[in-house]
Amino acid sequence: MWVKAGSVARHCLFADDGVYRVIRVLGELVEVEVVRAPGLVRGTRFRVTQAALDRMALLGEPVLEA
Repeated sequence: MWVKAGSVARHCLFADDGVYRVIRVLGELVEVEVVRAPGLVRGTRFRVTQAALDRMALLGEPVLEA
């Protein structure tokens, strides 16, 4: 699955959910921003691989604004 900027993904590990917004796709790396995640500050940005995002549930596609 190749994501687009603006997509939202959820990662569930044990009983904790993390929700991340895709900021930009940089080839195999994807810059995400924390929406909510245990132990992470909202708005923190970091990069993950496309493979890591493949293991997350896609919650929403980006909304195109006119």
